Amino acid sequence: MSKLSGLLFDKNGTLIDFHKSWVAPMWGLADVLAGEDGDLAALLMQEAGLEPATQRVRPDSILSVGTARDLANAWQPFLPAIGGEALVGRINRFPLRAGKTTAEPVLPLETFFGALRDCGLALGVATSDSEASAHALLAGSQSAAHVGFVSGYDSGHGSKAGPGMALAFAEAIAAPPERLAVIGDNLTDLLMGRQAGYGCLIAVLTGTGSEESLAVYADVVLPSIAELKDWLLQEGLIED
Repeated sequence: MSKLSGLLFDKNGTLIDFHKSWVAPMWGLADVLAGEDGDLAALLMQEAGLEPATQRVRPDSILSVGTARDLANAWQPFLPAIGGEALVGRINRFPLRAGKTTAEPVLPLETFFGALRDCGLALGVATSDSEASAHALLAGSQSAAHVGFVSGYDSGHGSKAGPGMALAFAEAIAAPPERLAVIGDNLTDLLMGRQAGYGCLIAVLTGTGSEESLAVYADVVLPSIAELKDWLLQEGLIED
């Protein structure tokens, strides 16, 4: 395979540790929407994909890979007093507020992205959250200058596992898809890259996917993005 021209990253579970960053805040959102009714909040979280016994989010559940609208659709029957669009809006605003204080990057993103940019790679982020939430993470981690493409479910390129965001990245950097890699923690990330014709599908274990499930589509399953550059060098996909 040719050397890579660009890397497209998922956000939650890939750039930030999913469970450390989002389980507690999502409980907070559920509590607020439930009017501090603990039983209702627990039901909302279970419907969205949280396993009560382990407090872990199920792979490929709504909490793991869904959009704000997906979550609103799942919760709407339990929150009839909140209109559908109002519920979407409240869920959409939540990551922007909570992410400023709870998002825990897997590693210092400014240094990480800078090292990849020094290898001549174009970088992008494609998230099932809103585009604004991705920009907020990049701004908060002082790494926005390194990332030239950002897309969310609301950016007009469709949602995962469709290929739209991945194809938009390829177009934005004028690179053929086969010279691009996607890095994610869920099957939806890998399927997005596969459908877009990406040359390399890389999975990490800092989200909700398991090594067994991810290995079905991934070219490699890494513990985290901390091992990414070394693996790319080892495979001859980039030059230092």
